[in-house]
Amino acid sequence: MSDLSKDPALQSEKKQHLSTKAPDIDAKLLLMMRARYNDRLKTSSRISLIPVFASLSLVIFITGAFYFYTIRKTEDISISKITPFRLTGIMSFKTEKKNISPKDTGNNTVIVKNSTPVIKKAVFPKGDHALEAGIRISVNNESSVSYSGNKVTVHKGDLVFHVTERKKGENLIVHSGNILITVKGTVFRVIKTDKISKVFLMKGSVEVTDGKTKKLLLPGESFPDVSRKLYTLKQVHRKLSSLRALSRHAEAAAYLRKVISRITPPDSPESLFIDLASIEGAHLKNWNLACSTLKKYRKRYPKGSSKLAADMLWNRYRCN
Repeated sequence: MSDLSKDPALQSEKKQHLSTKAPDIDAKLLLMMRARYNDRLKTSSRISLIPVFASLSLVIFITGAFYFYTIRKTEDISISKITPFRLTGIMSFKTEKKNISPKDTGNNTVIVKNSTPVIKKAVFPKGDHALEAGIRISVNNESSVSYSGNKVTVHKGDLVFHVTERKKGENLIVHSGNILITVKGTVFRVIKTDKISKVFLMKGSVEVTDGKTKKLLLPGESFPDVSRKLYTLKQVHRKLSSLRALSRHAEAAAYLRKVISRITPPDSPESLFIDLASIEGAHLKNWNLACSTLKKYRKRYPKGSSKLAADMLWNRYRCN
């Protein structure tokens, strides 16, 4: 294989090429080609970033629009009815103030700024419940109550108020039907049905009025029937035992009918219904009267502790 670098013809051509401007032209062409190549790279990179920037701009716009829309909706809250929820009973809140924001204090109480006092209405089941600071109630039968501050209204039920001593000018005002009760600190019982409203004082003193008569009650007194007396289960059982020992069953039944609605809480008259039905059926042989008493028991205490005894008497007396 011959060495081309020593070829005379090739060397002659090389000398002729170098003697002209061809090498300079080649170098310029090479620089121009490199410049165009770099420009194309920059242009293509800019074009490829356009969709990315467009997508980011769209996301930022949608996020901003949603944020400002949410802020405006939050500032325009209109409260005409707050969703009911349970405290110690079944609780619902009402307020007439609009375009305001409620603040939850964390203890199941809603405070509304710059509004009228919130009236809370509740249906309390049997048991002990707290209304406000210093006010506790013992419910004998399911009771409906509404309250706000130092004002309480009993709509229906049988309950005992336990009120701690109040400061001067902060008396508790309790409404029950046409009766208005002013309380400084005491224990008293309120019975409210569709037909009657009655107050029984157990401790301390209260002032009551029905618009016609005003009365300062003392322990053991009631309004409007101030002669009505309250009893404890211990008192009733003592009296009932003495009457039964003398076989004075008719008198014992009459006594139970009289005191069965006058038992002082926390005692319950539940067991007295069974005693009364037993006397009426087993001793007085008055089956209809015994069944009537058992029906009252079932209605008042559907899941009472004496339910088994009531069912046994019900079957024995063939009630229907």
